[in-house]
Amino acid sequence: VALGIPIYLSGQIGLGEDGKLVNGFEAQVRQTIENIRGVLGKSRMTLHDVVDVYAVLAVDMSNYDLFNHVYAEEFAANDVQTLPSRTCVSAPALPRGALVELKVVASLLS
Repeated sequence: VALGIPIYLSGQIGLGEDGKLVNGFEAQVRQTIENIRGVLGKSRMTLHDVVDVYAVLAVDMSNYDLFNHVYAEEFAANDVQTLPSRTCVSAPALPRGALVELKVVASLLS
């Protein structure tokens, strides 16, 4: 992976504009990615610039297939041809009762 100027986003969860978690796993994945899109935009970056994603699913991996579907769909909606590298693990619980948490590294090639 070629890196330029990196941006590290840690602990992104599916909080809506009201500061509360959105309901349901799929909605949380979509909101988390929307939140990441917003943070990246402040640095004039997009999902195209994401080079690595560390995903944590709450409790177990039973939502893994749904996560993969939504993840691929959200990136494809932004014309991302090649998905960034990714690690996906589970944890017994996440902050604020979240069902998914994403840590992202994005990089503008210099």
